[in-house]
Amino acid sequence: MAPKKAPEEDAKNPDGSKPEDDKGKNKPDDDKEKPDDAKPDDKGESLNEWNRTADLRYAMYLVKRFMISRDPSYEKKSDVEIISEADKIAQGLALVATKLNELEEEIAEIQYKLNHDWMAHKNALYTFNKGGRNLKEAIDFCKSEKATMEFVQSNVHTSFNTYWLGAYKYSSKNWIWTADNTTVKTFYWATGKPSMTETPTTAKPHCLTHRKYCGPPNNCWMDEPCSEKRRVCCKIKPLKRWMD
Repeated sequence: MAPKKAPEEDAKNPDGSKPEDDKGKNKPDDDKEKPDDAKPDDKGESLNEWNRTADLRYAMYLVKRFMISRDPSYEKKSDVEIISEADKIAQGLALVATKLNELEEEIAEIQYKLNHDWMAHKNALYTFNKGGRNLKEAIDFCKSEKATMEFVQSNVHTSFNTYWLGAYKYSSKNWIWTADNTTVKTFYWATGKPSMTETPTTAKPHCLTHRKYCGPPNNCWMDEPCSEKRRVCCKIKPLKRWMD
């Protein structure tokens, strides 16, 4: 009968501890961070890149189809030529869109003014502000409304209270329109006007006003100190760029 083998004792280190299993010595710890080049990340990035390329191909297809619908000769042109021509069209459309947005803003502002003490007359907007202002304050008010002070170069009669005509005189020389700094050529003085005897100066100029009540032939102009408080008539004309 063959003798029985003695049971093998577990291998031990000299200090009594068990040796590490070589098979598991290089096994990565589950808690350790995966490397940057791990396959799942690679697959995700490749898929995203493929999606972006597909989107570009489809966009190019749409651009090409649009350009060919406008001009069949584009079917024989390269993608680079088609993109170049399409870009020119896009830039033109962007300018048109910008202009439309600006025009819509102008229309909205006009509608707002017409609902707030402004009125339309002969292709312009006017307002007779109710508060009294001296000439400088009146000019500043019109500017704040993106308007100019209206100057009346006629003997037109209005039912409004006395208001600034928009002309001044700071010396013994000519009267000047504030809107364009031109000289007043024709006057429609009310009876007994001009009446200011003091010589006008830069510090104390004289101003033209339109009197509310005056008889025919409607000569209603008066001269007054520019420091007086009068109503102001502001005027807004359409911007020239919208009339082109």
